[in-house]
Amino acid sequence: PVKGVRKVIAERMLQSLQTTAQLTIHASADARALQALRKRLKESPEAMGLRGITINDLVLFAVARTLPAYPGLNALFTGTEIHQYRSVHLGVAVDTPRGLMVPVIRAAEALSLRQLS
Repeated sequence: PVKGVRKVIAERMLQSLQTTAQLTIHASADARALQALRKRLKESPEAMGLRGITINDLVLFAVARTLPAYPGLNALFTGTEIHQYRSVHLGVAVDTPRGLMVPVIRAAEALSLRQLS
């Protein structure tokens, strides 16, 4: 039987499947500028604590800063109306020894890159 964290994950994944439109999009993007920025940050002695920055950190930062300009993408359909959120809460899937976890970074739009990473 499924217990604890695994049970909660399974329940939430099932709820998501049952209550959201399922869509898969495959796209590609030129990330050379992003990779170059990461390289400069890692090599710079004045990088302000950003030497361990990852591409994922940079993408999350860009999403957190961009979403407020597109409120329709930061919204939830409640069954009768669309609720648009002012704040950006990012769920980040992380593989752990206990299984997949999705911690939520609340008010991500207000965080610096250093805080977000």
